[in-house]
Amino acid sequence: GKGIENGIRALPAIVCDHPDVTYCIAGATHPNLIARDGETYRDSLEELARSLGVENNVRWLNRFLELDE
Repeated sequence: GKGIENGIRALPAIVCDHPDVTYCIAGATHPNLIARDGETYRDSLEELARSLGVENNVRWLNRFLELDE
């Protein structure tokens, strides 16, 4: 993983004080990883957010961003 799960695990405590916080996760899964594992990692992150009740505080940008974005 890339440590994104650590940010998701921290969200419940943050949301207690800042319920409108949004954790943006940007970037598409690398094509080689998709060929080997599909979206297993991304799916596990989404499930983690759901299980912690913070799925509405996570925004998934499943694409590469331009520098100015």
